Amino acid sequence: MMYKSPIEIIYSSIEAQMENEIYKEVLKCGINVDKEELLKALKYDREQYQRGYQDCLKEKVKLLEKQLDIAIKDLCFTVKGADACNYLDDLYEAISERILKQARKEMQE
Repeated sequence: MMYKSPIEIIYSSIEAQMENEIYKEVLKCGINVDKEELLKALKYDREQYQRGYQDCLKEKVKLLEKQLDIAIKDLCFTVKGADACNYLDDLYEAISERILKQARKEMQE
């Protein structure tokens, strides 16, 4: 027999209880449905939601990067001198890296 951690066992138990409660509530509404098909549909729906959320997050990151790029270019034209532009390029890279890191972190949650 394979070892299962207590947390995994508890989570499985809670998940099974939730699935049973959802199924009971659907039946109470007068909807006759196969339990396994209902659970498959709910899982598919959650996965679709997650994909949509990740796509939206990616779009937001792209938009923020474009806005940041425009702001840096505006600053470059406003501030005179090559050193200022080099500094702003470094700043742009640092901020972009932070945005991407945050987006990746949020997508993993």
